[in-house]
Amino acid sequence: AYMYPSPIQKPRPPITIAAMGKRMLKIAAQFADTWNSLGGDWNTPAEKMLKKTHERNETLNQYCNEIGRNPQAINRSFLFFGECFNSIFESEENFQDIVGQFKDIGINEFIFYYPREPNQLSKFEQIAKELIPKFKTGRWI
Repeated sequence: AYMYPSPIQKPRPPITIAAMGKRMLKIAAQFADTWNSLGGDWNTPAEKMLKKTHERNETLNQYCNEIGRNPQAINRSFLFFGECFNSIFESEENFQDIVGQFKDIGINEFIFYYPREPNQLSKFEQIAKELIPKFKTGRWI
């Protein structure tokens, strides 16, 4: 599709593709600047989300290699929600542990909902102010 006026970003705006299935992962391998995933449904525990995300990440790498694209050219993004999200803001240690595990499998961008539970707000704000800036510089653990 043509746009007028044309986008400011050159050569084009970045494309994020959310994909969990193999067909969409093939499309992400071809066209995505960023691949976004979530690990399951609302009640999926963090360990299972991590395992599924790792499998999908490896599949995406395989598809990139098959078409001659460097897998490192695609950012990896993860949306935390549900059971996993509820546990991530219980403590700084939980945040470091869970996010660190996803970072270890190649995820480099993280998306969080604003907490719905009142008891999570202060920990969420503390993590946002203290840990996330350290995480961005690689000096958080």
